[in-house]
Amino acid sequence: MSGSMSNEEKRSTHANWNIYVATATIILLSASVMTSAQPRDANASATGNEGAPMVHIPSGPFIMGNDHGVGSMRIDETPAHTVYLDTYDIDLYEVTNTLYFRFVEETGHRPSTFRKKKKFNGPNQPVVGVSWDDAAAYCAWAGKRLPTEAEWEKTARGTDGRQYPWGLLKESPRADGKAKLRRPPEIGSDEGGKSPFGVYDMVSGIREWVADWYLTEYYAKSPDRNPLGPKTGFKKVLRGSSWMAKSEISDRVALRRRDSPSNRKNYVGFRCAMTQSAQD
Repeated sequence: MSGSMSNEEKRSTHANWNIYVATATIILLSASVMTSAQPRDANASATGNEGAPMVHIPSGPFIMGNDHGVGSMRIDETPAHTVYLDTYDIDLYEVTNTLYFRFVEETGHRPSTFRKKKKFNGPNQPVVGVSWDDAAAYCAWAGKRLPTEAEWEKTARGTDGRQYPWGLLKESPRADGKAKLRRPPEIGSDEGGKSPFGVYDMVSGIREWVADWYLTEYYAKSPDRNPLGPKTGFKKVLRGSSWMAKSEISDRVALRRRDSPSNRKNYVGFRCAMTQSAQD
């Protein structure tokens, strides 16, 4: 028996090779299309264990707090003061139902309160109905942590002392306005409301748990570098506005809210942060 292939065998081999190359090309093209379809941001940096995109926030000072508050909201926002933060990364988007479900599946942690409610369980909606402990557990699973209150405000506010993520004026750039919202909007849907660092949804959809305990007069005695909040307390700080708030007053980046860490509400979720050890 000859060791060389017949013409028919050569044609068959050549045809199979062409099919293989064509298939591989299709796979590569598909992967390229899928990759290009993913959300991108000019400042996107690291990710955690779960793969969610993050944004790098450089070290430096910013103005925290407010001396121009509204009514009873003013007391715990004052005084406006300069805070220096080391560099950190923060999630580009709030944690979604899809990511939280993955966390629950992998760890056996309890699910969100509203997982079966169609109004709140869309795959690209931010997860709501989670307690502070739920949020902290998720961030730890992802190799991250909850942002501090100061990190949250710097991310939303930038370094120019603005009152809203989009600038000094209270009018939201959101085309349809909050008055039409009947549920938490999908992440990234408020393009005009991005923060100066390009982070989405800081005041667009839900309030967010942060790491700090709440104290009304904390700003009067907080450290001016990397403040971590009071050592103990009864309530945790909430930051950001929510889909239920109809006034732009609630969109002010200095606005502070608080709640019992065990509460799970349909307008409260979270995002994660990560300490960045690299020097700027």
